[in-house]
Amino acid sequence: MSKDFFENFDSQKQTSVQMLISLLATSVISGLVAPFSAGFLKMADCADKDEEFNVATIFTYYKTHHFSQIFTVGFIIAIISGAISTVIGAYFNEMGIIGMSLLLNLIISYLTYLVIPLVIFGNLKALDALKSCLLIISKNPLIIFALVVIGFIGSFIGFFGCCIGIIFTLAFNTSMTYATYYGIFNMEEEDPIDTIGQSDLE
Repeated sequence: MSKDFFENFDSQKQTSVQMLISLLATSVISGLVAPFSAGFLKMADCADKDEEFNVATIFTYYKTHHFSQIFTVGFIIAIISGAISTVIGAYFNEMGIIGMSLLLNLIISYLTYLVIPLVIFGNLKALDALKSCLLIISKNPLIIFALVVIGFIGSFIGFFGCCIGIIFTLAFNTSMTYATYYGIFNMEEEDPIDTIGQSDLE
């Protein structure tokens, strides 16, 4: 790959319409994949409660009433993340600051870390789950950040160091998310909506 190749590649910038179509397509795909991730959380929940589960459990939320809310959450997060990283990331790239898009995506992932558990276990609507997640993160930022980092390190070691594979690392991260959620909410004793406070959601 010559220098001319990269110069030509860089000069082929997407039009606004192409960028919008690409962003919408990516967001729709993210929304459709989100219930799959929720299925891993369901498997973790079954394992924790000593209930029987199988591979089909991964697809549980494609056929329940949670699907629309999970899809909406995945779509909203993807479209916000894509829009911010495209606009702000491009601005910083022009200034010569590389990697800002990745950093912004990581921040958004951190701020929405517990959104899907709030939908499937807390039975919250998509927008309520997003607002509640931001509130939870703001109350426990360091603890949740530490758990996210531990999950990332464990996945990194498993994927690259031990060559275990992406399925195991995804399951490990899901287990960390599940443990974090239930570490914050004792679901048997209190409802997450009551814990957060109804007034905080208004």
